[in-house]
Amino acid sequence: RALVQAHSEMGESDPLMLSGGEGDDQVSTAEKGASPPRGAVISLALFSALGGFLFGYDTGVVSGTLLLIGEDLNLEVFSKELVVSATVAGAMVGSLCGGFLMERIGRRGSILVSTALFVVGAAVMAASPDWELLVVGRAIVGIAVGLSSTSIPIYIAECAPKQVRGRLTLVNNVFLTGGQFVAGIVAGLVATYLPMDVAWRVALGLSGVPAVAQAVGFLALRLPESPRFLADKGKIEECKKALHRLFPQMGEKEVEESIAEMRQSSEAEAHSSSMSVIAALKDRTFRRELRLGAVLQATQQLSGINTLMYYSASIVKQAHIGTTEDDVWIAAGLAFINFASTMIGLALVERAGRRKLLLASTFLVFLACTGIGLVFLFLTLQSPVTLPYPSAGSCNQTGNCMACLGESGCGFFVLEDGSVTGSGYCVPGNDTGPYHPIGSVNGSWDVEACPSSPALGIASVGFLVAYLVVFAPGLGCLPWTVNAEIYSNHHRGIGSGFATTTNWVCNLIVSLTFLSLSEAAGAYTAFWICGLFSLLGFFFCLGYLPETKQRNLEEIQAVFSSHRSCCPFATRRGRGWKV
Repeated sequence: RALVQAHSEMGESDPLMLSGGEGDDQVSTAEKGASPPRGAVISLALFSALGGFLFGYDTGVVSGTLLLIGEDLNLEVFSKELVVSATVAGAMVGSLCGGFLMERIGRRGSILVSTALFVVGAAVMAASPDWELLVVGRAIVGIAVGLSSTSIPIYIAECAPKQVRGRLTLVNNVFLTGGQFVAGIVAGLVATYLPMDVAWRVALGLSGVPAVAQAVGFLALRLPESPRFLADKGKIEECKKALHRLFPQMGEKEVEESIAEMRQSSEAEAHSSSMSVIAALKDRTFRRELRLGAVLQATQQLSGINTLMYYSASIVKQAHIGTTEDDVWIAAGLAFINFASTMIGLALVERAGRRKLLLASTFLVFLACTGIGLVFLFLTLQSPVTLPYPSAGSCNQTGNCMACLGESGCGFFVLEDGSVTGSGYCVPGNDTGPYHPIGSVNGSWDVEACPSSPALGIASVGFLVAYLVVFAPGLGCLPWTVNAEIYSNHHRGIGSGFATTTNWVCNLIVSLTFLSLSEAAGAYTAFWICGLFSLLGFFFCLGYLPETKQRNLEEIQAVFSSHRSCCPFATRRGRGWKV
């Protein structure tokens, strides 16, 4: 429905209002013979967003298949960590290089390079005979994820009318969360119906299918390069062809005027900017833009989304919902909530605007993290205490059940004999039970959740769902949208590349520190720290984030060029600061 509304809004807008350039609101995209021609931009958004689907699928499918991979290839903990982290490391490289690549071969060319890497990575993963080659395949896919996450939002933003630019850019995020949901479904199906050694290879290899579909769509429909990029590089004839293909209804005079506006904007920027990183960082306006873009991306990761998903199985189990075998399907259900909540952002981004959505999202995420932290605090206070047990090793050093389950390789045996109820043994073990028999005492074994009151279990699930519902429409997707809008033409690739790299670096930092922090200070402390980062992001957005909806890119640039106070975009009546 949102795309249909976008189509109708485009139909009412002036085709010259192209959002891709500054001062020009470039529209872009199309297929030859598209009817009506304005539907071409939707085709561009959809086929471009297949890269977002691949992003979500490839980062989500590993969580559902890691158990299968570990059992089939006999992986140690370190090997599993490499399989997971290889994609993050590859994405850091891909996003850092993606900004420079976009300025060399264009937005469209960068997307097609990422598509080819997705296909190659899928083939390598599916054919991997051992974990070493699997890590190589995951790294290749990671580079593709980095490239696509950098180039796709910019390509769509430079090609979409300003009236629907935010909504069409968010289509990429809808596909991303949809890819995570589909990954959960696929992981569950293959684990249920296919042999172990085949199941994970099929799940990983299927990522090549949408990659091929994306390449076919781009080539068959002859989706053009961004007219803004072509004009910026002085390729005037190619820019004309792109505009004529995208907007057959535009007359020659209108095309010439649009190109003149693009060139005027590019020439004005050329006097004060350069593709050199050092020269770019000397530009005060670019530093202000990069600060906003990088902080938004950092806040997205530091607010704890990935760590919350890591704990999701334990949180759900605290509510006594499902069994260990249901974890894959529980993860798929949570991915669906994330996907459905992203649709809220798609519906509201052009109505409420970026600023209001991000302010609401960051503050509500802070409240949700605070609530989750409180639940974990109460769970810790009510947690059964650990009794000494012979030959339990490091597991014996934990003080209660929550601390025990936070220790790698340990599980908790809850005693149910009357005199020792509310206590138990922390001993080495796995999902199936302790490595050594406990004895003739009555009790129950668990490695994921401690005994708790039903009220706390329900509260934990409630806060988890609330977190996803308030995170996805704002903090989950709008940092990508804002980063695609705020940079000047000359710096858009470099700025987006650095900001996206910040996202992946923070992703890696959180992944490497969250469990250690949880063990040292408790999971509740870790969640409160995530909430604190979200609150800091709220105040940053309050002071530095302008509203960009219904503005073409030139107007957005003017906002960043003109404000120089400490908190330039804070609402101050009587001072003329427009947000």
